[in-house]
Amino acid sequence: SRASRKAAYRLPCRAARSATGSVPLRLASEVPVLDRNVDAARVLAVALDDVANEAVQPLVSTLEGGTSFLTADGGVDVAALRTMAPQAQSANAVIGHAAASVKTIDADDLLAPFQDKVRSAQESIDILARRAQTLSTTITTLPGMLGADGPRRYLLAVQNPAEARPTGGIIGAWAVVAADQGRISL
Repeated sequence: SRASRKAAYRLPCRAARSATGSVPLRLASEVPVLDRNVDAARVLAVALDDVANEAVQPLVSTLEGGTSFLTADGGVDVAALRTMAPQAQSANAVIGHAAASVKTIDADDLLAPFQDKVRSAQESIDILARRAQTLSTTITTLPGMLGADGPRRYLLAVQNPAEARPTGGIIGAWAVVAADQGRISL
């Protein structure tokens, strides 16, 4: 069920976040060698919990709710894309904040077994942040490009590099692509 899938996202991240405030870890954060490691674990747990519950889960819930971006006539539902834009922008902000906080961790200052795990998490969240930025930009821009605000026309030119030209080659084929309310025609 949707509730059990939602709980599946929430439990591990929320439990890890809660565990970083436990008495043993608070005590460990006072030990000079362990303090940076406990702080790093806390930053990672908070970042992952925020990403899972404030960014990914709302997007997954919307998509599981039956939102379709295709219309019966083969077009794109620009209204559905527009309703998804605020969620995508919010997810982008949350993931960007999480990536920035995780970048503050200096993995070289951590104990050896923890260094690779932190670096891996930093790389993964950085990749996710770039993808969230792409998703946000795409969902925000695409409805207008697909004619949600009125018909659009685009010139599509295909170059052949066999004959050198200042732009890279001779235009071997071209077409005019029209978009209106999510319906594309050539």
